[in-house]
Amino acid sequence: MKNFCANTLGLLIVSVMCLNPLQGLAQENPIHYQLHSLLYDEGARVAGFGSIASVAGGYYSDAGCYSNPALLSRRKKSLGLNLSYNPRQNQASGSKHINGNLFYSLNKSNALSLHFKSFNNYQKIVTDKTPWDTYYTKNADCKDLIFKLSYAHHFKNGFSAGTSLSYIYYEAKGGMTIMHKTTSLAFGIGLNYDRTLYRSESFQLPLQVGFCSNNLGASYPYYSEDGNEFYPANIVLGAMLSPSLKVNEKAHLIVDLAYEAEKLLVPTPTIPASMEPFYPYWFTETDPDTRLWQYYLRSFSDAPGGGKEELQEIIHSYGVELRWENDEHFSYALRGGLHKEHKNKGRLQYYTLGAGVNYYGITLNISQYFDKRENQDYETWFLQLGYSYNF
Repeated sequence: MKNFCANTLGLLIVSVMCLNPLQGLAQENPIHYQLHSLLYDEGARVAGFGSIASVAGGYYSDAGCYSNPALLSRRKKSLGLNLSYNPRQNQASGSKHINGNLFYSLNKSNALSLHFKSFNNYQKIVTDKTPWDTYYTKNADCKDLIFKLSYAHHFKNGFSAGTSLSYIYYEAKGGMTIMHKTTSLAFGIGLNYDRTLYRSESFQLPLQVGFCSNNLGASYPYYSEDGNEFYPANIVLGAMLSPSLKVNEKAHLIVDLAYEAEKLLVPTPTIPASMEPFYPYWFTETDPDTRLWQYYLRSFSDAPGGGKEELQEIIHSYGVELRWENDEHFSYALRGGLHKEHKNKGRLQYYTLGAGVNYYGITLNISQYFDKRENQDYETWFLQLGYSYNF
């Protein structure tokens, strides 16, 4: 416990030191579902589980490849890879989202992973600047390419911690002309705690709590050259109960019940009197004298509506999975979930359904989003194929 606290404190100190020299940005109520690949990078298994990735069953060795790097350390040695595909938003435009993972446990305490994702051919209205310092908008074909390297270490007493570093490339092209191109680095941190609340010969009740924060670092703008819209950092807290019933010497029936709360670290901009007639049309505030970590802290207490509006900014996700495990050679699972934003803070709400099977390390997962809004432009499906081997 002492070593875990010391390492966690050291990780937080290094994080603050890295964030301190970076400039902060603020924008008005970013619409969460438009932030596509950087915030929603899940594969088919996570997608079917209500998009929850801060906690996961110990059966899944790739869990730390997504939001919470601490989940890589699962107290077992394994090697694996997987590839996930889905036609993301606006399927008529031919947009494609592909992500993949390569993960390896060095031993029962240390693990590494490499995650990549490519989101191509999605169309957005991009703002650009002319030589005469005026602005114009144009439909652009955009793409993202992201590589993320993660490391996790498992301590004693059920604690684990992890960190990740991401390289991000974004490009918006109008016709044959590249209108906007940018690269950036971001990092993330994650913590996880596992404990068995009750144990008998035929029944167990494990509890898992996970915390992670991602997209920390220099703000990554999209749409426009002046950066007045950007991917925000976030913090995520999740918890899961996994009652497990021993059916026979080899088989177990497990139910995962999970909840996750997410908060975007985006403060409300201070609007000058001269800009009030244009508010709230995506006004962005920049202040070179305000550090990025100060903007993160400000995002918890600056909502115009006070504490009530701050609570509205929390994004809620619920997930349930029913899984049959037969040793480590065969399993199948059924999943469902709900992802919900407040009506004043994005309005995105969708149900999820999914299923998966594992046969001697070969895994296949499928899932589907069901958008509750009238236009249903977030409905999509996922397909994931992978292989893992436990030493």
